[in-house]
Amino acid sequence: MVLTSSVLIVPLVLSLIVKTTAVCNFPSFIVKQQPWVGDYLHGDMVAYVKPTFMQISEHMEGRGSVTYKRYCMQPQANNKYLVKHDEDGQRPQYMCMQFFQRSHNVVQLKTSAWDTTMSVDLCDERRMAIDAFPLINYVKGKDNGVITCPFVGGYNIKANYYNRTVMCKNAALLMRLESECDKGEGISIDFREERCIPDDLPSNPLQKAYCIAHWTQEKYTFIVLRHATKENKYFCMRISDPLTEIKSAYLWFKVICDTSDEPSPQISTSFIQMNFTKRLYTSTCEDEIELCTQLQYLCDDPTMKYKCARTCNLCQFENQMGLCPFGEQYRGSWVESTTKEDVLLDINTYSLSRGDQATYECLRLEEEKMPEKRVLLELFNNGCLPRYACAEMSKVTSSVMRFRLGNRVTWPLPSRENMKAQICKRENFEIPSKHSSSRYARKRPDRLLVSTGHIQEVACNLPKHLHNGIAFNEENTRNRVCEGCLNYSPSHMPNRFIIQPTNCSIDSEEGEGQPGSRSNNRNRNMPIQYSCVASFNFRNKTHSVVTKTLSFSEEVGQYLVWVFTAEGQIQLNNNNKNDNNNNSNNINDNKEEEEEEEEEEEREKKKKDDDDDDDGDDDDDDDDDDDDDNDDDDDCGGGGVGSGEKKKKDDDDDDDDDDDDDDDDDDDDDDDDNDDDDDGGGDGGGGGKK
Repeated sequence: MVLTSSVLIVPLVLSLIVKTTAVCNFPSFIVKQQPWVGDYLHGDMVAYVKPTFMQISEHMEGRGSVTYKRYCMQPQANNKYLVKHDEDGQRPQYMCMQFFQRSHNVVQLKTSAWDTTMSVDLCDERRMAIDAFPLINYVKGKDNGVITCPFVGGYNIKANYYNRTVMCKNAALLMRLESECDKGEGISIDFREERCIPDDLPSNPLQKAYCIAHWTQEKYTFIVLRHATKENKYFCMRISDPLTEIKSAYLWFKVICDTSDEPSPQISTSFIQMNFTKRLYTSTCEDEIELCTQLQYLCDDPTMKYKCARTCNLCQFENQMGLCPFGEQYRGSWVESTTKEDVLLDINTYSLSRGDQATYECLRLEEEKMPEKRVLLELFNNGCLPRYACAEMSKVTSSVMRFRLGNRVTWPLPSRENMKAQICKRENFEIPSKHSSSRYARKRPDRLLVSTGHIQEVACNLPKHLHNGIAFNEENTRNRVCEGCLNYSPSHMPNRFIIQPTNCSIDSEEGEGQPGSRSNNRNRNMPIQYSCVASFNFRNKTHSVVTKTLSFSEEVGQYLVWVFTAEGQIQLNNNNKNDNNNNSNNINDNKEEEEEEEEEEEREKKKKDDDDDDDGDDDDDDDDDDDDDNDDDDDCGGGGVGSGEKKKKDDDDDDDDDDDDDDDDDDDDDDDDNDDDDDGGGDGGGGGKK
């Protein structure tokens, strides 16, 4: 009997072990090191999610806090999970949870009611309801999860509070909302007057926010927004109309996305209902107040007449000002090459367009002032307010020009006096800094643009120590290593040079055959030939060469810049994380690095002068060491003159600097400008030694 009993018990024990050791894991997109947070009724919730369980703390106003755990018990279809709810002093209960990934750092839940027994019936759709409180994962990084907002355009708005009282009653100007009028700028709401600003927001009437998630649910489009300047402040907007023609929307000043036809004040009273009216601005000679024609007495009011500039005859139409022609040498198509993309700039007689981002007319405005600068104007047909911008341009060679576009300035200007000075002032050519002081603002660098028409080669004029060839090696902290030769013979081929890579390894983060690995597309040790299209000195300290890559592939930028410093370095930048080639560097990413280094050098010059006196002897010793190093130089090519070392910084250095920059905006964007400027790139270190 004993033996028989033991035979029966063993399989039961084994089956029990199999059942209890089966692992249930929550979906990977919700398992994060940082906590998920959310507004929850009249309080908030914080959730730490591990693969097999989550710990949640709820903080309720007037009720204190409660902490509990939910264990993953059994996965179901469509990201549904049966979970066990454990709370001190309470009997364990079970429920079904479903997770919806709304973006990289926004998740929404759908849950069932609790039950004392675990059953798959809990996951029946009829027993589950969507949670109105999405969870946010605070992501620190370059963009904080910012995405492009789902609609574009500008609207005048009238708004009511939750109890239907009128918001900002008797204001002279209607409140205004604009979305993505400049690509990447997000959504802005101008409350016009300080008294109209909702509680718990900064005192500036113009509030800006960036989209971090949007989705469609039933008949609604939901948008989660992050405030541009107030840390950890989020909103939710709900739209029921087609996004091309919005009539109304609800805006919660918390992360509450209510699906009720009439949002419930029991869930939150922190919301407004907005009614939208689209008004097109076809000129900068317009009335800001829509009823100016009926309120002509405002023309006698010195504080209000400029709000009715058109009715009061205080402005000129663009055809009265006239358009300014671009010089013949600038007309045509130009490419602005970046590590992110190539942007096409088309210049016609009176207009300039930059890819699909903007189309400007050149405005003949106060031309006698700052004649080297041009005022550009963009008008929209989607309700956005007009935008001004200031441009500078000059030819480097017949195929290359310098181009600089200032930050865009929204109409109307603060004053109608000295308009060009307002648009082209120095501050509009600076990149916003993470520091509050303008002392730290950086100058927006020139962009180098290459003609897409007939390209004329020029002499490269590389420094003498590079003539006839020089060896180099390159490495960085990501275990990427490349050796090779730069071959340049001014007597035989003055307009071109060749890079012959050797022994180039793979970035440690990208395996052989992985997407982004150059081995998928070409032999990484194939020679690359470059044609020089511009050669010039910069501040008499560095020599720059703009090249076209003749052996062009997707791995190698078509137009590149090479910066040869007075110290014998060859500087190349590495902004593109997927770009493993030591040569594939962008013509504009380098220029900003070059100028930034020059400006940093000037800021530190005085401090260094004090140190130089003490370090003079050490410098002499270093020079001796350099001489010794030169004795060991290897030959490269036919009679090479030496070897050099070419290094790049780890991109992470720049990403860390950018963590605080995502609220700028930034950028403007002059989208590519600011993204490239902030990334900075690597110094490309070391160069040839003669």
